Amino acid sequence: ITASHTVIPEESTPQGRLWLSDIDQVVRLRHTPTLYVYKPKQNTEKAIETLKNSLSKILVHYYPVAGRVCYTEGARLELNLNAKGAILLEAETEKTIHDYGDFSPSDSTKELVPTIDYNEPIEEIPIFVVQLTRSH
Repeated sequence: ITASHTVIPEESTPQGRLWLSDIDQVVRLRHTPTLYVYKPKQNTEKAIETLKNSLSKILVHYYPVAGRVCYTEGARLELNLNAKGAILLEAETEKTIHDYGDFSPSDSTKELVPTIDYNEPIEEIPIFVVQLTRSH
């Protein structure tokens, strides 16, 4: 990881709290890793700025993912619509796309998706984390 950016919604968004469903109360909170691979069409420095700007714009419409999960006084999980933002990570690797083979889950492909520290207080863990990994 070479840089980390907190990206907040471009405009103010609704504030408040949303209760999570009963199933959300019993399922362990985890992020879903998803990997997309693209051939670069532009300078990757410009790609980071493009991602920051577009993420900031889309968070206006999808503002819940800019919030944080928290507990109520009754120990029920809910979503705090506090616009703390999504996280955009920049990373670099010496590997080429061919070094990852068929992209089956492995220690090698794990470096291509964000690592979330679930030891942090739940109120500090971002809901949405994106990583752009540059290959040399």
